[in-house]
Amino acid sequence: MNGKKFENLLNPQYSNITNIIISDEAFARVDYTPANLVLLHSLLTKNHRTRIVVGYRDYSEWVLSRFNEVIKNKYVYDDVFQNHKQKFFTKIIKIILNRGEGLDSQKKHHHYFGRALAANIHPTDWLKRLFESYFDDVVVFNIHTQNKNSELATSFLRSVVPASHTISNATLSKIDKWAPQKPNKSINIAYLILAEAAYEKGMIKNTNITLKALTAYIKKRCEKQDANYLMICITKEEQDSLFQLSLSYKRKLFSDILQGNKDNYEVELLPAVDEKFCEIDTEKTLADKGWKKFFKSF
Repeated sequence: MNGKKFENLLNPQYSNITNIIISDEAFARVDYTPANLVLLHSLLTKNHRTRIVVGYRDYSEWVLSRFNEVIKNKYVYDDVFQNHKQKFFTKIIKIILNRGEGLDSQKKHHHYFGRALAANIHPTDWLKRLFESYFDDVVVFNIHTQNKNSELATSFLRSVVPASHTISNATLSKIDKWAPQKPNKSINIAYLILAEAAYEKGMIKNTNITLKALTAYIKKRCEKQDANYLMICITKEEQDSLFQLSLSYKRKLFSDILQGNKDNYEVELLPAVDEKFCEIDTEKTLADKGWKKFFKSF
């Protein structure tokens, strides 16, 4: 959408004295330049007082979520085999701990993830500093402070909406009960990755089978026949380093809040690698006789 169309959407809301909340994760993905940031500022502040809100998630969780999102975009929304270049979470962790060494040059210089890594700060911190260069009111919403008795959206509104624009409890109650029509459910991406890897190795001779169908067969075999696939994990040392990195980013972003609070300067190191930092080892899984026989059956 160009600036003029955006302005035409905003102007009637100002005329009706309407408060607006604009939420779009695309705001974090734009390759911002001084020119388009000036344009964004002029559009948002022309008639409204504007507050920029940037969400914060613990870095170790953020990295995992970001990786899974990339995988889902590559596999879930396609139903054909396309020889995707497989990405491994364990390799991504090594790149992060080496401060971006080996990261694709485009992501390193033109994506906020790479720029934040180069600056040695959390992506939320990088975006916060970027917007603070142009906007007077920039706040961070820490999703980990969510009220256990409320939905995330309600906690968000309670945290970021200025006191002068208090939302009634009745409205918040309605929001609490709201549920999306198409919830973004968690999926086991191991099945998808294994299906694609088998195809890339030439193990699938049936040219009519789709990625979605093969993934469903793999899921059925794992769940009903109790078949297993082999996993590969980051090392314990890498996990500890990632947790320490997460803490260092938290300290930088919330330095004022954490100052003098020693509890927040400690990081709990797990005794073993958390399973969420593991992924399917396609090489070893596809070398298994049982899996070879399974894929040969197609």
